[in-house]
Amino acid sequence: KYRKELEAIREAGTWKGERVITTPQKSRIDTTEAKQVVNMCANNYLGLSNRPELIEAAKASYDKWGFGLSSVRFICGTQGVHKELEKKTKGRIRCEKVYPSLEIQIGRLKEEISLEEENCNIHCEQSIILMR
Repeated sequence: KYRKELEAIREAGTWKGERVITTPQKSRIDTTEAKQVVNMCANNYLGLSNRPELIEAAKASYDKWGFGLSSVRFICGTQGVHKELEKKTKGRIRCEKVYPSLEIQIGRLKEEISLEEENCNIHCEQSIILMR
């Protein structure tokens, strides 16, 4: 049954195969099939994915915090970086707690990168809005 349905999808031209990307996500990417393809589907809305200072900050954060809690906060506890972010964003974001995976990354970035505070806050808020 499923084989026939999958074949019908392929015949209709609506099958989407997996594209293997061989470069970092940006506006143009290389794949195993083509070079310099216009990338219109990345979630890198703010263009931060390949900024050298963010890459370095991420590396430094692993040395300081490890790879993360490996569980949700209510099971294994909360790192200080979570509480610090909640304190700094209180009243600026319309929710009690920021999404955990996002708050970890933003907390690490704010701590490690020497961006202007106001500029960093704007990027953090935009990221949170986009995550919703």
